[in-house]
Amino acid sequence: MLPVLLTLSTALAAETDTTLSSGEFRNTADTIPKGDVLIHPLFMPGGVGVAETVDIKFPGILAAVAGPMIGVEFTPVTNDSLALSIEPSFRSGWGLRTWAVGADAHLTLRLDANRLNFSLGAYQSRFATPGFEGDFVYSNYVGIPVNIGFDHVASERTVYRVTVATDARTFETGPYMGFGANWNHGSKKGNFRLSLGVLLGVGPNPLSDTLATLDEELVDTLPGFLTASTLVLPGPSIEMWWRL
Repeated sequence: MLPVLLTLSTALAAETDTTLSSGEFRNTADTIPKGDVLIHPLFMPGGVGVAETVDIKFPGILAAVAGPMIGVEFTPVTNDSLALSIEPSFRSGWGLRTWAVGADAHLTLRLDANRLNFSLGAYQSRFATPGFEGDFVYSNYVGIPVNIGFDHVASERTVYRVTVATDARTFETGPYMGFGANWNHGSKKGNFRLSLGVLLGVGPNPLSDTLATLDEELVDTLPGFLTASTLVLPGPSIEMWWRL
């Protein structure tokens, strides 16, 4: 931990490019600038730019407690109008009982200084839950994540983002949607970045089947947000990182 803190302290005092690049954000077709390293202390993945159009992703410091993750993003097409990338990745829990492997395709359209981002992925996941006799029960799931986002670049150091996310597989039973809006800002000196915003999750109530088996009088005593057919869950969003 001490070497990490020393590295971050050095980065804060460094006189380097403070521009917020497109490659610093998730679900864009731009990679991390060559030679730069993103350090995320929380849950978002960090990474390192290994070439002009290739980066390698690794988990944030806190997220690494849950298990390893690695991803490689390659941008074969990039120009003044658009960028297109492919990003295979693998993540798992420690012990490899739970894991997910797949890939995302990203498209970024450059609209003057702003950006419109589209992502489509396909993942095979395995989940492990403890059984009654100490063993594990395994289940498999195929996900098709879809993300659409707009980046308003207010200045070199300030970007406003709005995003919509879902999984195409959930449309069979009723879509689960995630909406986000956040403000992203890079410090004037050094390489510290801060993101603040709100998240809103909307989807079918997972308790519906259980509620249908309960006595109606008991259900009537429960809070309305628990018995609604559609759940709306708001929450805050915060992230910070360093670009070394």
